[in-house]
Amino acid sequence: MTYTKIKIISSSFFVVFVLFMFLFFRNYILEKQKNSVDANILNTKQYIKKSIDFIISEKQRHYIELSNIIFSNKKILKTLENKDREGFYQLVKNYYDRARKRDEDFWGLHVILPDNFSFIRVHKPQVADKLLPKGKKPLIDKVNHSHQQVISFDSG
Repeated sequence: MTYTKIKIISSSFFVVFVLFMFLFFRNYILEKQKNSVDANILNTKQYIKKSIDFIISEKQRHYIELSNIIFSNKKILKTLENKDREGFYQLVKNYYDRARKRDEDFWGLHVILPDNFSFIRVHKPQVADKLLPKGKKPLIDKVNHSHQQVISFDSG
């Protein structure tokens, strides 16, 4: 075997080896990048979910606090007992306005009595009172049956 043939064979092996290493590392790097992108997407999704959960829980906490403040006021409770819509509205309107200023997502305050009577919508006081038939608002039925606080979404 001549020196030239050995040099050509060596060079060929070297080129094949370099090509193999390039393809191997290229696939390795691409796989690492894909895993990194997937991990970043997963982390971003988890961060967004935690952020949304936090916002919802904070709003929920504020709404419950507002409800507790309003319904621990003896004057307000007296207006409910007497079914005095105007008196109730006048007492609650300040709480409602402050809540609206603090939270632009807070839009409505609707008081429904235990007998399913829609007493007042503070956000629409001009809307007439009415009896809500059982079954029309399952969330209201649940609250009136259990007398427990229920946290849920009601589209209106």
